[in-house]
Amino acid sequence: MKRKIFLALGGNIGNAVEIFDKALEYLEQKKVKICRRSSCAVTTPVDCPAGTPDFYNMAVEAETELEPFELLDLTQSTEVLFGRPTAHGFHESRTLDLDIIYMENVRLCTERLTLPHPRAVERDFVMRFLLELDPDAFSKVKKVPLLTPCPAPMEGVMTHALIKTAQDEKLCSEFLTPFLRVSKHVPKEKEFRKFLAPYKNTRVTLQLMGNSAGLLAESAAAAAKFDIAGINLNFGCPSGQVLRHNGGGAMLKNPPLMREICRAVRNRCPNLPLSVKMRMGFENISEYENFSPDWSANCNDAPDFFILHSRSVKEGYLPVSETEHVARSRKFISLVSQPVILNGDINDVSTAYSRLTECGGASFMTGRGWLKNPYLFRKFVKGDTSPVLLEEKILFYKKVLENAKMLGTPYHRGKQIELSQLMFAPDNPFFPELFLKKS
Repeated sequence: MKRKIFLALGGNIGNAVEIFDKALEYLEQKKVKICRRSSCAVTTPVDCPAGTPDFYNMAVEAETELEPFELLDLTQSTEVLFGRPTAHGFHESRTLDLDIIYMENVRLCTERLTLPHPRAVERDFVMRFLLELDPDAFSKVKKVPLLTPCPAPMEGVMTHALIKTAQDEKLCSEFLTPFLRVSKHVPKEKEFRKFLAPYKNTRVTLQLMGNSAGLLAESAAAAAKFDIAGINLNFGCPSGQVLRHNGGGAMLKNPPLMREICRAVRNRCPNLPLSVKMRMGFENISEYENFSPDWSANCNDAPDFFILHSRSVKEGYLPVSETEHVARSRKFISLVSQPVILNGDINDVSTAYSRLTECGGASFMTGRGWLKNPYLFRKFVKGDTSPVLLEEKILFYKKVLENAKMLGTPYHRGKQIELSQLMFAPDNPFFPELFLKKS
């Protein structure tokens, strides 16, 4: 898949202009087609030691079929080839600095690579050259409110013990709560405190569910007094009980009410990030086309980002191929201006990377995939695609049970069976033992 990219070049040792020319010639030999170059000019060093010589800087627009980490490997090896030491400080003088600033339809946040470049918009010595190439460069590389990859909320499964174990093992830094149903009254302070207690010392977004704009807005305002990262509105749950009460996915049948709810929550909590968790539609996967294009990021009823499960409500959890997930997500993303967090059937790091790069998703979320590989998010951030070891999973499972006992909420046999099946099926090493236990 060919993508447009922006690269920034800098250097202050040797003949920078000649080095830039040769480096770009080398990139063209390595499947990076240089389409346009900006001017090259002298810039004043920023955040460098006193006495650092002035830099030369420029930018290029290019095209490549390389994947993000393949391109990163190439840019780093090119720097070394043209005289920059492998081990170097970020504020030192150098022969060549070659940064990936933007890659079309790619958003990543890992230890090795973050795209768009997280500091590009703050650097005049980058933006002045990008703007020569593209007047819309700011909109392409601007910072957006993103979630780091995190577990999808699973009602009844996301227990205090499970959350504590994930925290203890530093497996993820962010959580989205299961939905807190708001139907007849605004939850009291003690209800919020109890509901949010398992997430203490984490960055947590509170998920609310209901169909009353007034009640949801007041509930969001009450919750804003607690240490939460944002409010999420559940417009996607396919549970029959939820649908019978016109909540969750049933909201997709009433787009004007969804927007009314968003507007009411936004007005009551203008400084709190607002997101929507939804599906492609209620009856079929094309329904979003009827309202998503008008859900503009420039109006006060728009969420800051979407969390998209790429099935319809009626599909429930029926099998969907990875090709179909990609096609559906890509269409949705093309119609909205906000970032989209991808959800649904992401069970390993490789799938997460390919789904994000092929669709242009801002991040991803997974529930069952995380339980099958509790180390998935940590591996993703490190760019580690190796499979999880069975021994690691067993250790995690046992730690959850230990924490449950310590917290005074031990897992009964049915709960142990549920967790072990989610983590180990179809080859569950604990299944025979659990079924042989006496009631």
